[in-house]
Amino acid sequence: MRRRAARLTAVMVAALGVGAVGASVPVGAGDLPRPCDLLTRRQLTKAFGQPAGKPDDSLGPAFCQWTLAATPTRAPGQVNVVLETGARAKGGYATGERLAGTQAEPIADLGKKAFFAADTGTLFVLAAGPTLFYVQGNVYDAAANRATDGLKDTLTALAAKAEARL
Repeated sequence: MRRRAARLTAVMVAALGVGAVGASVPVGAGDLPRPCDLLTRRQLTKAFGQPAGKPDDSLGPAFCQWTLAATPTRAPGQVNVVLETGARAKGGYATGERLAGTQAEPIADLGKKAFFAADTGTLFVLAAGPTLFYVQGNVYDAAANRATDGLKDTLTALAAKAEARL
């Protein structure tokens, strides 16, 4: 399961054009926050019940990742955030929607439009600007099975906090 999630993450990152380390990916106007500034370690720790590590932006300026430490009931995991603007945002949203296919579940009251893809644990939000961000949670139970209970609600709450920072 973890390999599949990692492959899906790699596909989404590549599809959004942020796969190369140090890639020159515009993230918009100077006043737009960095992806690592959209959420805090404290918010992630509280949301997932697992200690969150420091944010890592080594995959490029549009990508941020936090690791989630193992607990007695959860295996290690991660949370990813990608942030794009302009044509890249619109294209990235369309790509995500196309890849999600029938799994794309619309989410109301978040951005201009948003959807959740349960199979990848990813919430895509097209916000004003146009600005795209997605929040992905790769969380697992103690037996290393992908944990999906409540993931959509958790990511929706985190996305609302992230959107407020845009």
